[in-house]
Amino acid sequence: FGVDKRRFKILNIAPEYPFPVQAKLPAALGAVHNFIRILDPLDEALGLNSVFSFHAAHRDNVVSETFLEDDDEQGILGQKVTAAERLRANERRDKIAQEMWDQYQSYLELLD
Repeated sequence: FGVDKRRFKILNIAPEYPFPVQAKLPAALGAVHNFIRILDPLDEALGLNSVFSFHAAHRDNVVSETFLEDDDEQGILGQKVTAAERLRANERRDKIAQEMWDQYQSYLELLD
């Protein structure tokens, strides 16, 4: 949540939106943040914290390995990430996204 607060300043100020809209902002901005990270894993978001700064300092050495090899790799927090674990996480993320989309479509059908 700290990353989102630094990336999206609207979470730190009192927005001039109705409360029901304000309540949806953190989840929506979290989804935007995750979408950005999926499309651009090396996105630093203006050096939000030392983890991303550390990653940026070393990315030139590991970019090709990160995206081209299926062997174990270092995650941005220094832990080992296997190809199998990365695949499992991606499948879980996609499943959650699909469930959210299906729920949203069901909600829209109720409005009609």
